[in-house]
Amino acid sequence: MRKGFSLIEILIAMIIFSIVMVGVVTFFVANSSSMIKSEHRSRMAMVSEETFESFKGYLMEEPTTGNLMFDSLWSIANNGETLYTKTDVIGQDSFVSNVILRRKQFTDNSPYAPGSKLLCVIKTKNKRTNKIDSINVVYSRHR
Repeated sequence: MRKGFSLIEILIAMIIFSIVMVGVVTFFVANSSSMIKSEHRSRMAMVSEETFESFKGYLMEEPTTGNLMFDSLWSIANNGETLYTKTDVIGQDSFVSNVILRRKQFTDNSPYAPGSKLLCVIKTKNKRTNKIDSINVVYSRHR
């Protein structure tokens, strides 16, 4: 009776092990790539939300006229214009966000009536990867 494994048995075991390892490595590479893409999308969403909040604060600023900036935009801004730009740096990524006016919508034939809205799109660009994310937002007058 022989002890140990023959050369053929060892080769077959190595081939089976190699096939299994290729599948495992492929899974981890694909999973890692997916996680990186998800992290980039998450960062862009976070930057877009920060831009949304800071633009909301900008609309409440009272310029020298005594009016809210929200009110001033009705007379000075046109559809398609960039109303606000914000730059952020997170880690090694630099982002530029633009709030672009899509259209103005007012109630009671007056832009100063409660319920008047600015319909905008926030476009965020990662300057390192050149990827762009956009979200539609509505800013409404409540007073």
